[in-house]
Amino acid sequence: MAVPKFKTSKSKKRKRRTHDKLIPVSLAPCRNCGLSIPSHRICPDCGHYPSRGKGGARTRAVIVKDGG
Repeated sequence: MAVPKFKTSKSKKRKRRTHDKLIPVSLAPCRNCGLSIPSHRICPDCGHYPSRGKGGARTRAVIVKDGG
């Protein structure tokens, strides 16, 4: 079995672990109701998701919410 010959230094260990960090989720306001939601996700409040294209503010309803 392989055994390390020398102790791994703090700097070497920390340089290796620089990519193991968590990245905070960026929030953007929903264009329909203004709720802060993650980018590229359907709004859980109103079900709005902006469509792609050059048509301006066209939207498509993805989730139909129950009134009751």
